[in-house]
Amino acid sequence: MKILLSALPTALLLFSHLACADVGGIDVDATLRRMHDSDLRYREYQTSRRDADNRLPQIGTPGSSVITVQEERVFGRFYFRKARENLKVIADPALDDYIKNLGSRLISHANNVHFPYNFFITQDPTINASAFLGGNVRVHTGLVLFTDNESQLASVLAHEITHVTQRHIARFLEAAAARQPLTIGAFVGGVILAIINPALGMATLQTTLGLNMQAQIDYTRNDEMEADHIGIDLMYRSGFDPTQMAQLFSRMTSLSYKNIPQGLLTHPIPERRVSDARARADRMPRRGAHESPEYCFAKARIRARFAGMTPEAVIDYYQKALNGKTETCSRDSLLYGLTLGYVAQKNGAKARETFGRISSSAGGNYFLLDTATDISIMNREPAKAVALLAPKYNLSPANQTVAINYAAALQAAGRYSDAIAALKKFIGKNPENMIAHDLLAQNYRRLGRYYEYYVSLAELNSLAGDFDRSNANLNRAARYATTRLEKAKLDAMVVRNEQIRLSDRQFTEK
Repeated sequence: MKILLSALPTALLLFSHLACADVGGIDVDATLRRMHDSDLRYREYQTSRRDADNRLPQIGTPGSSVITVQEERVFGRFYFRKARENLKVIADPALDDYIKNLGSRLISHANNVHFPYNFFITQDPTINASAFLGGNVRVHTGLVLFTDNESQLASVLAHEITHVTQRHIARFLEAAAARQPLTIGAFVGGVILAIINPALGMATLQTTLGLNMQAQIDYTRNDEMEADHIGIDLMYRSGFDPTQMAQLFSRMTSLSYKNIPQGLLTHPIPERRVSDARARADRMPRRGAHESPEYCFAKARIRARFAGMTPEAVIDYYQKALNGKTETCSRDSLLYGLTLGYVAQKNGAKARETFGRISSSAGGNYFLLDTATDISIMNREPAKAVALLAPKYNLSPANQTVAINYAAALQAAGRYSDAIAALKKFIGKNPENMIAHDLLAQNYRRLGRYYEYYVSLAELNSLAGDFDRSNANLNRAARYATTRLEKAKLDAMVVRNEQIRLSDRQFTEK
């Protein structure tokens, strides 16, 4: 199962220069006026908002203090909205669970953690990772494939986490904004656009600032060293092998500069960083590393599904890996990669046969659970997947891999109402999960429940940053609304879309 994918005062909404078009069944301007006039309904709507961080703080001219934690969280949410809109963010339940669990393991041993972190993977072949305000840590697929073990991957995440906890990013941005005739909000917004969409962001920065700024955060040498020092301690406290930071650095420095992706040059690795990381690791007491076997399955899944390889190339790669010693990962994970090749080829018989060769010791692995579901559905046996997943779902209904695959199996079995019930329960705790909203829309459509179908599509569009399409789908939903409560829900969703759209404009204007 995979896909690639701050409220303002109502008065500001009503008198903003932003044109609020009539989308047919829902007049946006009239909706906003109704929400403003009906104070009780508006207060109820505001109270129902899940995240108080959407109440945008006043982000004025930079002062002597660093960007506040509250402002940092708001910037972080804007950054991730733009990332979902412009980058190839991988919405794969098993991979998403893996990278979030790895990040959470490190975060649980970190200091100065002021907000929940958001770890995500983007389909990008460059060997890189980056952190931004609000605890957003982006990992490229190219980095995962380049690493030899989980400790090496953890060393990069620990380094990026430290840039956030030590507020290197916030301090850099405030210092840079202080030299420009912009509010911090507008300056940071331009930097975010430059990072997410270089063509658009650079145009914004050049137009408003008259400068040619590269689309990366330039850390000082001291910042990089501090991120290494604290990061290696963090990975050690989290149970990883600290010697692997130097190992990874050494491999990176062995690359010729012409082969180093541009992004990697933003994290230069001089020999001093390699020797310093090696010396710090040597001073730490030796102990065994506790690495998750799921690292190798994550690597196989990325190679098979997100590295641009044809199914035949994936099959050939893993057949050779199983017959030789080109891979350091376990035999089970290599068989898993081969299985994914057959799944992509839609060869249900070979997928099942290869999957059956994976040892039972790997049976608790969520990657395997996801693929077992795919194979059962491919072979037109969804009832087997439902039987496998039902007890796991009853124990962990909020687990992404379990809930999404359970709903997919129920849908394949024609149990659309049951799939909807499972998805609504999951979305209640995970309101921004795009796969869940997509599946929910599919099941509503199968049942001919078009009001809910269009509402689900509107939620999906909003999460992707496409507010015009979201409002258009809310207009379609209005044709099927039968109660005042249903119409009020549509009104509230339109207002939410326009509030987010307006708040985002603050980050690109003086």
